[in-house]
Amino acid sequence: MFCDTQGGARASANLYSLVLSAQANGMEPLEYLTHLYKQLPAATTVEQFEALLPWNVKETLKQSAVAPPSINPTTPSQTARPKATTRLIETFSAD
Repeated sequence: MFCDTQGGARASANLYSLVLSAQANGMEPLEYLTHLYKQLPAATTVEQFEALLPWNVKETLKQSAVAPPSINPTTPSQTARPKATTRLIETFSAD
């Protein structure tokens, strides 16, 4: 629905599938995806790719059955920009 191309829709569906598979196997999705993206470049055989599937990585990551959320909601105080960043922007804006 929000993808511009079929390839983009396919990529979104693949990522969504990985996230939900990780959750279904009791893993925190961000931790699983981090592990997957670190190990994926070294995988060359079907067995190595299968070893990276969520149900095979479950013991490696030793996650609890209830995964905490990977993104925490922000509070109003966390959304304010730090002063150092503001000063840096003001410095570039003055030129």
